Amino acid sequence: MEYFFAGTGAELPGTLQFIDLMEDYLGKEIVRLNTVRDFDFYMKLHNNYLPSAQQRWCTINLKLKPFEDFAGNDEVVQYVGIRADEPERAGYLSSKSTITTRLPFREDGLAKEDIINILNKSGLGMPKYYEWRSRSGCYFCFFQRKLNGSDF
Repeated sequence: MEYFFAGTGAELPGTLQFIDLMEDYLGKEIVRLNTVRDFDFYMKLHNNYLPSAQQRWCTINLKLKPFEDFAGNDEVVQYVGIRADEPERAGYLSSKSTITTRLPFREDGLAKEDIINILNKSGLGMPKYYEWRSRSGCYFCFFQRKLNGSDF
């Protein structure tokens, strides 16, 4: 099992702190991708236009392409943490025949409360940014919404 984090260079400090915490908990390195070209590089490349739901250049350039480069030509099973109570989310399906995507939370019928329980029982708890954010991504993510205290 290999772990990776495809950062954008525009994450909140809490996101990176939780990645470090997970690395300590797992006792295994979480490889950081995108250490050379970050969000600012691609922002300039796109004439200083922020990404949007219609133009998700951030996801393509800073998440998907780096992951596929990291995977190379190896046979890879990637596990994506989409829950059973998120039917609207499809997840990433690679066009590379060597990459298979699995959604273990959905496959096992795990919903938000189940994931919260797993994190709490492990001693990790919920990342602090979920106290006021709905996502852990970039600080300005267009999918972000302000929380009422119960969402994530």
